[in-house]
Amino acid sequence: MLLQDKVVLVTGGSAGMGKEIVRQYLQEGAYVLTVARRKEKLEQLAEELGHDERLFTISADVSKKDDVSKIFDFIKATFARLDIVVNNAGIMDNMEPIADVTDELWERVMAVNLDGPFMICREAVRLMLTQESRGNIINIASGGGIGGGRSGASYVSSKFALVGLSKNIAYMYAPDGIRCNVICPGAVLTEIGHNAVYHPYGAKRVQEGVKNIRMGRPEEIADLAVYLASEKSSLINGATIIADGGKSAW
Repeated sequence: MLLQDKVVLVTGGSAGMGKEIVRQYLQEGAYVLTVARRKEKLEQLAEELGHDERLFTISADVSKKDDVSKIFDFIKATFARLDIVVNNAGIMDNMEPIADVTDELWERVMAVNLDGPFMICREAVRLMLTQESRGNIINIASGGGIGGGRSGASYVSSKFALVGLSKNIAYMYAPDGIRCNVICPGAVLTEIGHNAVYHPYGAKRVQEGVKNIRMGRPEEIADLAVYLASEKSSLINGATIIADGGKSAW
């Protein structure tokens, strides 16, 4: 098993890509704590995964500092260490261009997509620096983190910033043995992906050159997340890995 007895935190793990990452990490032998806002979705996840004794869940909003503190209090009390973090929680913005972006939309997208990963990464690195084994961070960005036309102004800004934050962490803490990489999925068959592609406002902005490239499956992103979490990728640090079926080549 690639992740035997590793302690992992996965945000946004109750659905879509996050759920598949949780599933595969458990299959690879890890202890997984996953957090999501909707308690009922976490209960469904536990039921679906057969109440695996290595799965732990907390209902929390990663954009709230008190909730992030609650998450790390649990990690310290239960495991006393943290080996791997996957920042997967995120929300879309219905491809709203800047002239149509409200303060409320901007602040909410930034809170979930950037402030949350920032707070999670900060607490994770602080804990990892106290460990002999150090650690590994995987941030899930998007095609919106490498191209300006992949979504609206709020979402693209948040994902570009997440890519930059990840590269800074990778550089600053490489001497300490902490890695940080970014996965940039294209369109994926998830709840958030469905809402983006089939929302009337977003659908008309699908570029002619890429609309016929197939959507990815959550398990394909999870496969990549397993690789980056394992020692098989030990030399990969500060990388932005695009998984979009070729959309970015257009």
